[in-house]
Amino acid sequence: MPQFIDITGQRFGRLVVKQRDDDYVSPKGYHATNWICECDCGNTVVVRKCNLTSGASTSCGCKRVDEPNRTTHGQKHTRLYGIWLGMKDRCSNPSTQCYKDYGGRGIYVCEEWEQSFVEFYTWSYEHGYSDGLTIDRIDNDGPYAPDNCRWADTFQQANNRRTNRLITYNGETKTIAEWSRETGIKYNKLYERINKCGWDIERALTTP
Repeated sequence: MPQFIDITGQRFGRLVVKQRDDDYVSPKGYHATNWICECDCGNTVVVRKCNLTSGASTSCGCKRVDEPNRTTHGQKHTRLYGIWLGMKDRCSNPSTQCYKDYGGRGIYVCEEWEQSFVEFYTWSYEHGYSDGLTIDRIDNDGPYAPDNCRWADTFQQANNRRTNRLITYNGETKTIAEWSRETGIKYNKLYERINKCGWDIERALTTP
């Protein structure tokens, strides 16, 4: 069990931690350590510890009201803005085809990113965003939040799928993506051989 760390009295942006809230249950059903915080504007909010320590939550929401110019970002037609919209949509819109794999499983977007594209934009470029990468949750059961996300290439994304099948061959156990990288056989070809054509593992991994 990880050691409990009391953050009472600590300041995170405009928020000062007053006490732990053991009775709080997230509307999204995600269980985490929550703290009652007082904002400099006088409001009281309940915030997850991970959002405080990662910098995802720094106010009760008044910050974006006080800084309206930050919402004028000129990024509406960029790839990154589309990623932000898609991320929110699959977590909150039941009409979206992939909602069942995201919002339907309790996956959500942290408060700071949900409310501000600028915050997401800033984090993205500070953490290596480029047009060849996609956003990836490190813990597939966790939220879209700064401490649980990274910009990943196709190999990292494929290797982090929760549906990954582990393949053991010659005493080594790897995902299909890892075997693909090791053998030089394309991921889609290996996947098809093993999961669709029913090839045995040795044949699938050794046939050019």
